[in-house]
Amino acid sequence: MGVPLPKSKWRPWAELPERYLSDIIRNLPCILDHARFSSVCTRWRETARTNPPRFPFPWLMMPSTAATSFFCVACRATHHRPRLPADARGARFCGSFPGGWLVAELPWPRGHYALLNLLTGARVPLPRLLAVPCHGGGKMCPVVLHAVTLSAAPSVEPGPGEPYYAAAIVAGQSNIAFWCPRAGNCWFPPIFSSDASDESWHDFLPKNRIEDVIYFSGNGKYFVGFYVLTDKEDLLMFRPEPDGDGAQLSTFTVRYSFPGHCAAEPAPGQTVSRYLVVSRGELLMIVRFAGPEERTRFDVFVLEEKEIIRGADHNGPPRVLASWRRCCSAATLSGRRIFLGRGCSVAVDVGYPFPLYIYFLDDGRRSHGALPTAGYPPYPCSETGGFWFFNKGIVRSLPREPPSDCSPWIWFFLSDATFRAGVPPPASLACGWGVDTDSE
Repeated sequence: MGVPLPKSKWRPWAELPERYLSDIIRNLPCILDHARFSSVCTRWRETARTNPPRFPFPWLMMPSTAATSFFCVACRATHHRPRLPADARGARFCGSFPGGWLVAELPWPRGHYALLNLLTGARVPLPRLLAVPCHGGGKMCPVVLHAVTLSAAPSVEPGPGEPYYAAAIVAGQSNIAFWCPRAGNCWFPPIFSSDASDESWHDFLPKNRIEDVIYFSGNGKYFVGFYVLTDKEDLLMFRPEPDGDGAQLSTFTVRYSFPGHCAAEPAPGQTVSRYLVVSRGELLMIVRFAGPEERTRFDVFVLEEKEIIRGADHNGPPRVLASWRRCCSAATLSGRRIFLGRGCSVAVDVGYPFPLYIYFLDDGRRSHGALPTAGYPPYPCSETGGFWFFNKGIVRSLPREPPSDCSPWIWFFLSDATFRAGVPPPASLACGWGVDTDSE
């Protein structure tokens, strides 16, 4: 046995050589472990700041009226923090965004919506009315939000900078609606201008059921705006802009045409779900097939623009001839993991030629279907897991129970930018983020 080192030669943890600290933190897969690491001392905190998590995977948020928990796919542990605000327990969550933001329909009073930040405690109320143009002016109608996505992280304090926008799949007089803080306390359907005081705005709506919506910056090759996908695999791009004094929104619209493309049709007893994902500067459509006779499988398509055709008059919306190119080779999709969710799908580059891996959630209760009745566990979760693209295999890599009694499961995002800004010491956050001693 070795001779114990005398206490006079012990050195504090804060003096551990930098190369050892860097080696340790690079092997911590979970951002919660990074938060624990950064709470040891100032020097460890600086090391954590310069060594963000290698793979910023989202957590799986599993809401419940009893206790909401989070599953980390990196460390495969369940955490019980951050905690929800008291008035958000039992909320229905219908959107998420990097930096800890969630869109919630609060349980009381039902029908009131808000953007919540579980990391900072910030909150932004969202409208629950839709401004519908009609003859003689307009009217306000109630609206139900099924899925919400954002163009950028919310700015809690109003300022002169570029505003952020929200797009929502809704039920009501319209099936898609837009909002920004400058537009006041109502959502707007896609209208060409505020002069559209009649029913002509219906011409801008997607004609079929909406499957997904996502914001795409275009990467210099495509239009910048919210892309909307329908169950017929049609695609529209909407870019809302302040109109006049900024109290209303008008929408620049682009319709995509796919000559010769046939949308996937479900077989008897089968369901087909479609998602939009931005990855490496491209827009992907991922189609999921599920049914009792057939195990879950996926097809991946890449949007390719062919030609831009202007409208009959210069004021009309342009049309784009495009195609959905099927990705058949595993090599073309390697090096990324994709997390699927309505309005919140994300692709994460893993930095090495790892075969494509897709995480999926239970689609048994569609986000745009009828809302469940109270008192009945309405949101199943047994059909969750992962999909290996190279061998078409299903892996049960996510929890499968218990079903939620208030909300679909949803991804919870922490971004690199958020971590680089500094994870506050665990004990300092009033919202309950930090060291979690209740992991399972």
